[in-house]
Amino acid sequence: MKKIALICLLYFWLPKHLYSKKFFIRVSTFPVCKQLESTCNTDIAINAESVTSTSDGKTLIYSSGLDKTIGFIDISDPSVPLPKGYVSAGGEPKAVAALGSKYILACINTSTDFINLSGKLIVISVSTKAIVASFNLGGQPSAMKISNDGKYAVITIANERNRSLNSGNMPQLPPGYVVIVDINSSSPNPQTSWTLTTVAIAGLPGLDFPSDPEPRSVDINGNNVAVVTLPVNNAIVLIDCKKKSIFNSFTAGSTSISKVDILSNKFIENTGTRTANREPDGVAWIDNCHIVTVDRGDF
Repeated sequence: MKKIALICLLYFWLPKHLYSKKFFIRVSTFPVCKQLESTCNTDIAINAESVTSTSDGKTLIYSSGLDKTIGFIDISDPSVPLPKGYVSAGGEPKAVAALGSKYILACINTSTDFINLSGKLIVISVSTKAIVASFNLGGQPSAMKISNDGKYAVITIANERNRSLNSGNMPQLPPGYVVIVDINSSSPNPQTSWTLTTVAIAGLPGLDFPSDPEPRSVDINGNNVAVVTLPVNNAIVLIDCKKKSIFNSFTAGSTSISKVDILSNKFIENTGTRTANREPDGVAWIDNCHIVTVDRGDF
């Protein structure tokens, strides 16, 4: 059975006469295999993973790890999305983010294994789809966020552990870190005007395995403070983007849940209680002082 990766466009509608209810209405669906052939008659594996949009709302950009490309979709008419071409990423794209409607930033994993880790940041022109800049990240990227004012991009370098080695237990070196990109929007040449700074996060307080932080998700608030989650370390780190320095680091703590099935005995018995670390993964600023996290709890 052929599996088809899809991009779904949803319209968020809050009717004036019914403010207590909210609805998502599907506007259209775009099978990304149409980038390769109009009827998807192709054997090339392609998928849609992370997705972003240009600030003018006319173009969607997605990453495809299977064929190592960055794809573009024309949504000038959201009800009729059209293929707009793709760019070879030269590795596995892990995250994409739009800088206005001019550039797309993409983090690419070029690692050969869990020891020889490498990655790059590429900058793609939206108008020409040409790669106008490429920067060495030194490790395996995981996530990226551009600040609201367009001055900074923060990239987490996970250098993730090998789950087949030592049952996937921590720590496993080399350690991950964070890269902060200073974006010079006034310059026509990102390659020569943008600068990258590495921020070490190994050895911080609040980490379960301080020598192996393995950072994952990131978000930036209006004060340009980045929040970074470290799921397997059950920790959160705050970084001042302007100063390139750690603002704070702390454990996410633990939580308990009751009336759940915790026994593997072929019976459904919602009578147990479980206490476990939160292990925050996805993260977002609610305002400049509060964050919300999605907690995995699976390590």
